[in-house]
Amino acid sequence: MIILSVNNLPFIWYQALKIARNRCSQVSLYRLDGVVTAQAYHLYCAKCKTSFYHSFSEQQGSDQNPNLRKYNPSVLQTDIIMVSRETAFEMRYLREVCVDMELGRSFDDVAERYNRLYGQVGEERGVLQKKRMEDAYFLLKLLQFFNTELTVQINKTSNRIDVDDLCDSAVVEVFSSENEWKHHVCKVKGCLEGFIMCDGNEKLCRRICAAPRETINLSRSMPKIVDKCGNSPVFGGQNQQASKYCRNHQELAANEPPAKKILLTINIPDQIVSSRIVAMSTDLASNSDTTMHIACKKAANVKHFHEKTAGIMAIVRPCGMVLDCRELYTCESASQLFVQLLKLIDEPNARIEYIGYDRACEFVPFLRNLKKKGNIGAEKLLEKQYLVDNFHIAGHTSEACDPASDKCEFHHSLPKFSKISDANTECAEQTFSWLKRYKNIVKYMTASRFRFFIYTVIKAHNEAIDRKK
Repeated sequence: MIILSVNNLPFIWYQALKIARNRCSQVSLYRLDGVVTAQAYHLYCAKCKTSFYHSFSEQQGSDQNPNLRKYNPSVLQTDIIMVSRETAFEMRYLREVCVDMELGRSFDDVAERYNRLYGQVGEERGVLQKKRMEDAYFLLKLLQFFNTELTVQINKTSNRIDVDDLCDSAVVEVFSSENEWKHHVCKVKGCLEGFIMCDGNEKLCRRICAAPRETINLSRSMPKIVDKCGNSPVFGGQNQQASKYCRNHQELAANEPPAKKILLTINIPDQIVSSRIVAMSTDLASNSDTTMHIACKKAANVKHFHEKTAGIMAIVRPCGMVLDCRELYTCESASQLFVQLLKLIDEPNARIEYIGYDRACEFVPFLRNLKKKGNIGAEKLLEKQYLVDNFHIAGHTSEACDPASDKCEFHHSLPKFSKISDANTECAEQTFSWLKRYKNIVKYMTASRFRFFIYTVIKAHNEAIDRKK
């Protein structure tokens, strides 16, 4: 029998809890070699209405105020961490889960593997649920990130912690702080010389609210900004119906007409079974009642239930160091890259002199147009040198990309790029070949979890590169 006691409480707390009564509960402990039932003892103070557990303290709220749970970073040095009152994980096993995530295995796959090896069929908590493991993973990563006491709200009904709220706080801190990788210098050609490669990738996307986008004109000298709700839609589940809108835009769902039912013909050989007519409810761009064959249904005629983001835009050093990574809510555009690059070059000692981009021949004219309108940011960015990478340049036919033309500006073979002539211009594509392994993991993540997860895997990737320099 494994017994979990109250750990890491100062002596003064024990003095204050002399009149408190001991309590024992059953906890499912997920270990490296299988799930076991443990006994967890905790203390309760009637005066402040606080319970002290193995890994956290929990304070009861009122009808107006939520229950609060506090985690101390010292739990990272213990062998076991309690995620909730009923669930605990062995630290050794959680660290293995972190490695699995870094290697691109999904939470579903890791949970399925665990259950096939150690699952106890027929017992409610004898199997490891994907949601339970995901919460434990994020809690561990958040404790490592903040390295301070964490206070989080608890859902009074489900007794789950609000991981999304903590992820939001972490993401705000990440994007508001100084870039932690800008000082990286290694012997890889182009890294010391200040070369970066920019590229977008649509594979790493997630479901997003279907609220309509809005184009905003900030000023004459600024590019147009597309405002799009980045919240996740309501996916459905217990006591809630799936919706393509987020919780903040449910009024749009109420005003939307119901999806029209159409008839689809399924072609099945007569020798197997006679053809059948199947009624299916789907969202179509057209309102036609015409019967269609499934094999002839074109993607252009079908409107997906859930909208999704357009992927990510990454900025990478030729050594593979990822300097910046942002979500794209709409299709890749010059205005989005403009904002992303501007923030990066404003950092002191950013070391950016050469910028590679597969659409540099479109991006530079865009900057020149903004400069004419008086945009200072565009003027700063035009001080840099721009080129098209080796792979994409073959498909460019304009004079600006043709080395035989006097008007050529962006071909990588030009003399002005001699300092980085041997630099790896495919570093962004190579980074995406690694990042795309996470596409199935993040597909249904919320916005806050997606951003924090991408940050954690990129951080692990960058730290591995930094160790090799």
